[in-house]
Amino acid sequence: MRPDEPTAVLQAVTGLGGVGKTELVIEYANRHRDRYDLIYTFHAATETTLLGDMRNLAGEIGLRRAWDGLSDRVLGWLRNQRNWLIIFDNADHLSTVAGYLPDGPGHVLITSRDQVWRQRAAVVQIDVWRPEESAQFFASRLGRHDSTEMKGAPQVAETLGHLPLAVEQAAAYMEATTTSYVNYLRLYSEHSSKLLDDNAPVGLGYEQTVATTWKITFKEIKRTHPAALELLQLCAYLSPDSVPSEIFLAGADLLPDGLRAVVPNEKAFNDTLGILERYGLIKQSPGFLSVHRLVQQVVRTSVNKQVGRERVGVCVRLLDEAFAKAAEADGSAAEAAQAALLPVALAVVPHAVAMDSEAETAQRLLTSAGEYMGLRAQLVGAQASLEDAVMIAEHVYGHDTPQMARSLVALGRVLRVKAALPAGRACFERALAVTEALYGPESHELIEPLNELAETLLKQGDVTGAQSYLRRAARLQQGKAYGR
Repeated sequence: MRPDEPTAVLQAVTGLGGVGKTELVIEYANRHRDRYDLIYTFHAATETTLLGDMRNLAGEIGLRRAWDGLSDRVLGWLRNQRNWLIIFDNADHLSTVAGYLPDGPGHVLITSRDQVWRQRAAVVQIDVWRPEESAQFFASRLGRHDSTEMKGAPQVAETLGHLPLAVEQAAAYMEATTTSYVNYLRLYSEHSSKLLDDNAPVGLGYEQTVATTWKITFKEIKRTHPAALELLQLCAYLSPDSVPSEIFLAGADLLPDGLRAVVPNEKAFNDTLGILERYGLIKQSPGFLSVHRLVQQVVRTSVNKQVGRERVGVCVRLLDEAFAKAAEADGSAAEAAQAALLPVALAVVPHAVAMDSEAETAQRLLTSAGEYMGLRAQLVGAQASLEDAVMIAEHVYGHDTPQMARSLVALGRVLRVKAALPAGRACFERALAVTEALYGPESHELIEPLNELAETLLKQGDVTGAQSYLRRAARLQQGKAYGR
């Protein structure tokens, strides 16, 4: 690629999970850093993470960080600049990022497991390593050059399908435990038969290879550092990227027994994180940790249903507490905390719903997330989250509740902003009916849905109807002011 070309060049790097797409793109960016005036990465697995990164970029280049018109401002700025490199990492769905691809005199690099990018970009397909590459990696990583010792290396690599991530995990295990290639093959053989009974995940490529490799490591960690395994199991149900480590520290009382015992001790907790990083199961950056998606999936298949439900329940409660605490913070601190927590929260809720674990807490968390996204013009995500929150409330409670009314009001606001006025009005009318049934016709709790209904009717041109609701809200507000 030449950074002085006049229009944006789109290059997609595709291949199965664990083949090293992101690492290749990062290496390119590092090697050519002096050729670009700006290099920036968008985490593009979801629109939420993409927009969050776009907002951070806006701040770095001196643009307004407000949500309204955010993408237009950033893309417009890029259109008028030269020598930039924008990376869309884990862009597995074209529809998620199509509207955010910049044009102008710069370069776009995309990593994806989906070949659909051939429609929009030049594609480089990354395959697994060649046998000599796997052997070279083992020799370099483990420093074992004895000819007798190295005889087992090709067989290990072949057994692992030469998948870079699987080979790296095997090397991490052998390094951490000083296991020989021959003994590793024996361990792998013992675990392979059990793997088939565990219904390993399918459709990811080299599933059994990766799963068997990691299950050997999980067994070793369980034996030597059980708290580390508990932490990894929790991370399996959160987002793969940028999980704030603070959520575990702040929610220590909610954690499984082993992990709860080490969290109060900063060194012990850091050592626990270090164990997982030593085995190559997580990556750390200041204040955050990340877990590869394949690691997450294999961890989820390695626990029984009850343990899975317990771990998901802990994650939901951790995120609910963290989101509520972040909302109470001041100004930019609240904004930064909620922005970091949002993708983590959205990742855990589907697991909670599927396992019927902490559904009430998940409903509240979805409502908080939907309100947050609605205030920041992430309308598609806000509507989806709030509709799910209403559905969960109906399923969990089976009757009208204050939680349902809150979700309905928030959903109505989003629909009104989207100009879906009849649907928004229906939400407010239902919220009003629910609230009145719960608290009575003179409750101060009715003020909010009454005012929201009035605003919606005004937008629909029904001034008379709006005035009726406003008068009622004003009367209740006056009574509240005088303690009635």
